[in-house]
Amino acid sequence: MRLKKRKNKKGGVVIDNNDKTVGHVKLIGKCILILIAGIIGVAIFNGLNGRVIDYTLYSVIEDWTVYIVLCWIVVICGLVGIIYGGYNLYKLKTSIENEQAKNEESFKTDAIKANGGDNEAQFSLGMRYYKGDGITQDYAMAYQWWSSAAEQGHRIAQFNLGIMNEKGEGVSPSDEEALKWYIISAEQEYHSALNKIGEFYRDGRAVPQSDEEAFTRFETAAKAGNIFAQYNIGIAYLEGKGCDANRERGINFLSRSAEGNNTQARQKLNELLGGKSGF
Repeated sequence: MRLKKRKNKKGGVVIDNNDKTVGHVKLIGKCILILIAGIIGVAIFNGLNGRVIDYTLYSVIEDWTVYIVLCWIVVICGLVGIIYGGYNLYKLKTSIENEQAKNEESFKTDAIKANGGDNEAQFSLGMRYYKGDGITQDYAMAYQWWSSAAEQGHRIAQFNLGIMNEKGEGVSPSDEEALKWYIISAEQEYHSALNKIGEFYRDGRAVPQSDEEAFTRFETAAKAGNIFAQYNIGIAYLEGKGCDANRERGINFLSRSAEGNNTQARQKLNELLGGKSGF
């Protein structure tokens, strides 16, 4: 049984089937201990009941009927827990196997469509290779399929090629090549790419350093709702880079970013407001 991680569409919460498996196994282990304790209790009853011997440890037990009933309740609880845990493990195993079968079928479908020139299928196939989703992770193959999709105008594939070139994933790192793909993606109004271009201007990477040029990109992307651009322009307002310093506007943009679940923005707000940001 292969276990894997799944992410929601926003790449946020991770659900790990391995965590569920460990939880069920721990439950079964605890119930086995409970079962053993109950059996030992029954054995003690069988060994001591009716004997005229002073067993100090058990002298407090005057009603053996209550004692043996409790022992059998413990035994039953242990058995029920083991059965429950086993059943859930079986369901999880079946669910994973069904999901794997669907993934394999989906992969075959994507491969057929991708080889036929479908840019969405090419993008999907690239994502599978990039994440190792149901297949062995392979950055080179991810880059190849995203390149095919990007050449057909897929703006997210274009952005992803920028990320891979910036990080050196599957290719040698190149800020110039990364910026090229960010610009192509941004021309199709992909605001994550526009934010990246702003960061390149802010840091002076592959372009002359310019806080003003960075601010312009951040502002456009931030107003379009990009949470990372909202964070960047918030910092720009706080530091007065590319604009007049304005603490109120800075906090406003950081708040909008934090509302979009940007952890970095939440941390900055708590730092600025002494832990009273509400996040």
